[in-house]
Amino acid sequence: MKIAHKGLILITVPLLVELAFLGVLAHLVNRADAAVKREALSKRIVHSAGNVQRYLVECGTSVAIYKFSSVESYREKALSSVQLAKQELNELGDLVKNEPEQMARLGKAKKAVAEGTDVAKKLIEKLHRKEDIERVFIDYNLGPLRKLMDQIMSRLTTVVNTETAAAKEFAAQEARAREAVLITLWTGVAVNILIALGVALLFFRGVASRIDLVIDNARRVPKKLPLNERIRGNDEISELDAVLHATVAELEESESMRQMLISMVSHDLRSPLTSVSTALELLTSGIVGELPATAMPTAEQAVSDVSKLLTLTNDLLDADRLASGSIELHCREIAVLDLLTDSVETVRIMARQYEVELHVDLENDFDIYADPERLRQVLVNLTSNAIKYSPPGGAVTLKCFQSASNTVEFQVIDEGAGISPEHHELIFEKFVQVNTEALDNAGKGLGLAICKSLVDLHHGEIGVTSDGAHGSTFWFSIPLQDLTSTKLNR
Repeated sequence: MKIAHKGLILITVPLLVELAFLGVLAHLVNRADAAVKREALSKRIVHSAGNVQRYLVECGTSVAIYKFSSVESYREKALSSVQLAKQELNELGDLVKNEPEQMARLGKAKKAVAEGTDVAKKLIEKLHRKEDIERVFIDYNLGPLRKLMDQIMSRLTTVVNTETAAAKEFAAQEARAREAVLITLWTGVAVNILIALGVALLFFRGVASRIDLVIDNARRVPKKLPLNERIRGNDEISELDAVLHATVAELEESESMRQMLISMVSHDLRSPLTSVSTALELLTSGIVGELPATAMPTAEQAVSDVSKLLTLTNDLLDADRLASGSIELHCREIAVLDLLTDSVETVRIMARQYEVELHVDLENDFDIYADPERLRQVLVNLTSNAIKYSPPGGAVTLKCFQSASNTVEFQVIDEGAGISPEHHELIFEKFVQVNTEALDNAGKGLGLAICKSLVDLHHGEIGVTSDGAHGSTFWFSIPLQDLTSTKLNR
């Protein structure tokens, strides 16, 4: 399964659980909302029924007061109360229209109210015309009217009591629904977190462990350790691991070919070249007989060419050994003056050929702990480069001093054309050369790279200072403290 598919599952499962949870939560919220609405309806029904009762009581009270006081405002209030009672009954009917039992009770109450209000209106009219009060009450037997009013009040009271109980029940349902919503909310959150964590754990255990194997394999490559077994599967991680294994196989094949090349250079090329170089030197020196004057320039050119080829061969072998880490330092105490003097004497003949003077600048001699052969190799390489790029009649100075940072610094100063600042870092890379257009015998760009590797073995630094127009100063520094306390073996 692809990582993208696993990621989709990681997102989809919690999302589906969340949707289900939202559905349940919406249902509970709707129930709570319905309970709230029904509770509010019950309260309105109770309020409306109470108003009907109040208007009927006000009507009866106003009629009684009007009977004895004949005050016109009480007659108007009685008639107004009758009208208000009818309106409130109609509104009450709209409120309970969806409840059959309440509608039945209200229907009987409406009929009784209609009969009672008709009688009340006629009674009020008689009283208004100043008819004989006793006669009015004889004509309108008030006993049945009182009984009718009692029935109306009883039925309305039943409606009120029923809706009051319903309001309490719906309030309780609302409270239970809200509690259920809270419980569902917290439960849903907890369950969703647990599911998300569980799915994520399964996902990352399956992915992270495999990525760790790939990382471990990548760390094994530079150490040349055998890789772990290939990761099974068809996802991107297994594909990446397969590519890594294939790359390592190609690297091993390239390394095998490189070793074959180095072996060939070392045994099949360097040894014959050494023999040829020795033979040519014998010929040019006259030990085996004098060469004709016309043949001497050709023989000397051959000596020079073979020497260059041997130098290139040795540089290639040194670069390979440094890259593979097979070179070890053999450190011992050495005088700085001896190191500088030996380096100068090694390139003395070359300096004469280029008409360049060599100088050593050392105020006080002191000892250091290092590999003298490797430091001499660095100094000779830097000095020979300085000679090549110096003009005839110029000078090259080798300088050494102890710096304030507890290091010893070597400098090779020339009077050549200089090196542009943008090339200062680049020239220490393999097969990189600058300012070679003026030289016919420029190297192949390995010398400075070898110098950097040898200085790195001494835990030091190397660099160049130049403005690009007036000479260059190549320098390298190695720490004094490390040199005097521990051997620098690798």
